[in-house]
Amino acid sequence: MLSQIHLNEINYIKLIFGAMTTHIIILSVLINFYESYMPNSIKQTFRFGKVSFKGVRSQLISMLEVPKSYFQHFYIYAALLMLWMFGVSIAVYLFHVQVPRSFTDFLDKIGGINRIARVSTLHVLLAELLLTLQCVKRFYDSNFVSVFSKSKMNISHYAAGFIHYTGCAVAIILEAPEFAVNLSISRIHNLPGLGDLFATVIFLLACYGQLQVTIILANLRKNIKGKVISEKHLLPQGGLFNYLSSPHMSCEILMYTCLTYILRGNSTWLFVYAWVFTNQIEVIMLNHWWYQNTFPNFPKNRKALIPFVY
Repeated sequence: MLSQIHLNEINYIKLIFGAMTTHIIILSVLINFYESYMPNSIKQTFRFGKVSFKGVRSQLISMLEVPKSYFQHFYIYAALLMLWMFGVSIAVYLFHVQVPRSFTDFLDKIGGINRIARVSTLHVLLAELLLTLQCVKRFYDSNFVSVFSKSKMNISHYAAGFIHYTGCAVAIILEAPEFAVNLSISRIHNLPGLGDLFATVIFLLACYGQLQVTIILANLRKNIKGKVISEKHLLPQGGLFNYLSSPHMSCEILMYTCLTYILRGNSTWLFVYAWVFTNQIEVIMLNHWWYQNTFPNFPKNRKALIPFVY
């Protein structure tokens, strides 16, 4: 009976994203500083895209790889999921639809029975609206703008995409009014303030900037008529690339930082943010080093993480 109570109190979103964050930190340190001592199978699993492993490849690991273009799949999934979740929240908050008991039971099982709503309904709706816009935008640019090469990635990266967006959608409502078992009444009626407005504007600018970066990357593989003529990884120029090596990933960090501010008080979301931050930082650094080592004409003033600084 005691063990059953403990299981009912576990927040599996925190557990999963905490494990993913720990995993990426450990592997990042090993890859960045001790890669020459690492087994090829681990390097092949960890690296993909332009920074994929170029040495002797494991046939077993190769069997567990899928085309990088499969990114399109979880953006389709993410867009549909967030549209549905946002619709559910509107029905509950604006039209006072009762949350089905089966749904709260599911949330209890995945997030624990001691969940407390510390974020207002308007903050929940704002965060869901912004994340829905981002997912729809990612669906658009991955399916209609991006030009994918024939490179592959480990299936673990593919699975991580579905886990990530599922976790994002669930993390927001786990500690939201009407969806949580216990409510912190003092917070649920709070209105968004100037800080939330500022975070929203920054989010939208970063979202737009990310789309512009995707267009620049896609145009590197097209001729002036828009026809795809290459799948090579070239050195991008212009726009945010004047300042950063991977501005689309920096924009991703910025957007999730804004969501974290809007959802302040949601402890589950912090685990999602930690995963996004550590994962994007590592990919940014690997890309930056790859650009530096690949292109002799790489601009010296182009930074990895912070424009003009580092």
